[in-house]
Amino acid sequence: MRNIFRLVTLIGTLLFITIIYATPSAATWQRENLIGCNEKYFYTFIMERNNPASYYEYTETFSLAQYEIASSKLVNKTVIRKTRHVDKQADGHWVKEEQQTNAFDLNQFLSKDNLVYIFPADMSETQWFVQADGIYLQGDKGKAILVPKADLATKVPWFNAYSRIAGLYEINNNYYVLLEQGDELGGRSLENDFQQMIMVVTSDNYNKSWQLLNQRTTQKLSSDQNPWQVQVGCFKTVSSADQLVKQLAKAEFKAQINFSKSTHCHRVILIPRQVTQDAAKQQAQQLQEKLNIKGYIGKVEE
Repeated sequence: MRNIFRLVTLIGTLLFITIIYATPSAATWQRENLIGCNEKYFYTFIMERNNPASYYEYTETFSLAQYEIASSKLVNKTVIRKTRHVDKQADGHWVKEEQQTNAFDLNQFLSKDNLVYIFPADMSETQWFVQADGIYLQGDKGKAILVPKADLATKVPWFNAYSRIAGLYEINNNYYVLLEQGDELGGRSLENDFQQMIMVVTSDNYNKSWQLLNQRTTQKLSSDQNPWQVQVGCFKTVSSADQLVKQLAKAEFKAQINFSKSTHCHRVILIPRQVTQDAAKQQAQQLQEKLNIKGYIGKVEE
């Protein structure tokens, strides 16, 4: 009797495991195509396929989405067509069931809302890339953040370090970024998630990042051309460092305060920096003669 019970239990366990491994996980496959924009909104066409954890059933939904340019916020989403696909006998014979259909005239829609088409932008001059904490603009000498993760979380809920930029479009100095994540081929086989979404980087945000990038490039070039500096002091507080800067100014020495991450202090550095070590020594000597303050000569630290 015990042997029979064990055999039945084993068979049941094997059947349970087989069922688990034979059933795919629920998955969503979504693509989003940019159609065009007017002064206030941009419009996209969304194709979505949902698998309810089955090899024999899925739904497809085609929608038109309207977003606000200023915030990338979804304003309206209209389902144009929704179908359910079922293989009832699991024999490869699929039946399509219409669940929702709305008449839609694309040409009439484009003319009614005064839409203009948006074309791909040239990404060769600067590079856009994704990191865990946001989207960045990369230049020759540095990088500047375009969209921080906190903003992305409200616009693209699934954003993470594995997201990638699949396309970039530009019109009226606004950039439209196509983000995607997941396995596109896996989504087509109904087994893995794949998602796309379009968001806007407005001209104001882009210009701020571009200016910051140029500023960092200029600073880097200055450091490359003038690699020697004279450090006058290092303080725990900004106020203490600022007092020394004011003291130096009275003696006609210009200085700036740089925070050092390595020493966790605020360094007072004479400016301008110097091209050669000998020039930096002369600068330090003048400081010693006028104020009896010793300056420490070294290479510029980034």
